[in-house]
Amino acid sequence: MGDPNANATLRDLWDQRNGELEGLGAGSDYVAFQDIAGTSSLDLHFDGLPYPYHSSYDNFGWMERVGDPGFVYHTLLAQVLGLLIIELADRPVMPFDMTAYAYCLQKWIAELTSWAASRNAPLDLGVLKSAADALAEAVVEFEKWEVTWENKVLASSGWEPLGLGRQREEYNTRMGRFESDLLDLEMGGGVSACFSSRYSSQR
Repeated sequence: MGDPNANATLRDLWDQRNGELEGLGAGSDYVAFQDIAGTSSLDLHFDGLPYPYHSSYDNFGWMERVGDPGFVYHTLLAQVLGLLIIELADRPVMPFDMTAYAYCLQKWIAELTSWAASRNAPLDLGVLKSAADALAEAVVEFEKWEVTWENKVLASSGWEPLGLGRQREEYNTRMGRFESDLLDLEMGGGVSACFSSRYSSQR
């Protein structure tokens, strides 16, 4: 799968820019899912030249003639999303890298600590750092179960032993609820409060 204009595969282009998943920030429609519902989110797109974003010129005709003639990149992105969905659907265990998540939390806290120190801000981030460190340790123990699951399946010639499927579903559910469980539902009120009953029923 490649970019016809760059004459390179998407993987080559990703590697050339030392691509990595970046923080989403707060600038698009995923904000409600990420910050209010606590749903893990991805923003997949192609970057290019500036365009008339959110103006009267940002329409189908402009896209068809100027932005993406032939809808080449729209088609390419739809193919990427389709393959991603197939990959996720075929995974018995969700590929959620909890270790990377915990590492990012520690990294962001370290950056915040450095920022505060550079401005002589009287912030005590010790409790936050301790919480992130505890999470990192817990994640290491949590992810050991996946190795146990793989060993049991291999020992059964590729079959999932009785009862192990239920444990795998629970493991996936816990990963899926991870970011929802990080929500502070006691603060903020408003829309966040709408999720209190849903959250409580899942715990």
